[in-house]
Amino acid sequence: MRKSILAIDPNRNLTKYVQSGSPDLFSGVLKGQVRMAFTGHLHFPIDLTVEGTRMLSLPLSIKAVGRDYIGMGQAVILDTDKSEIKVVKI
Repeated sequence: MRKSILAIDPNRNLTKYVQSGSPDLFSGVLKGQVRMAFTGHLHFPIDLTVEGTRMLSLPLSIKAVGRDYIGMGQAVILDTDKSEIKVVKI
């Protein structure tokens, strides 16, 4: 996830994210135990699968006055019956 965030926003301060404070979170807790993990919005969407765990960072889903973000004005819908994700423009 760290590499994905920095590929989109190289200047992002990653010290405020939980994963940075808990470097063993994936290998110790999620790996092989969780099919999907959702995180709060980063103002851009990330959809990453690592060793069978799909990790999604939810994009900003509203309009922000005076700002423009990748994926702005979208909603993420999860179909739990099919384990499918659908991104819908609002």
